[in-house]
Amino acid sequence: MRNWAAYSLVVGLCVAITLAPALQRWAWLLYDAGDVCRVP
Repeated sequence: MRNWAAYSLVVGLCVAITLAPALQRWAWLLYDAGDVCRVP
């Protein structure tokens, strides 16, 4: 059971590292950063 948990943790970390740049790129395309920086 411990080996399966460690294996799934490593696989999840690798997937997150692989997908992080793509997710950041989509966040910039879909979300306007100007709205975040604007102070009301």
